[in-house]
Amino acid sequence: GVRLDGVSEGKAAQKAGLKTGDIILQLGDFPVSSMESYMQLLGKFKKGDQVKVKIKREQNILEATIQF
Repeated sequence: GVRLDGVSEGKAAQKAGLKTGDIILQLGDFPVSSMESYMQLLGKFKKGDQVKVKIKREQNILEATIQF
């Protein structure tokens, strides 16, 4: 996964409820294994797309919907 170092005010991650320190494990149907895979995945989605994101927050695995 990829740990979020920060979440920008008013952007997609914040609107989906993600927080600094969350670890993104999966974006849509795609696992996130590294920063490189995360950046490649972001390129698959366009403005308006909604996908499920699976994150780890502390010891919990959570799901949210993020809209690009």
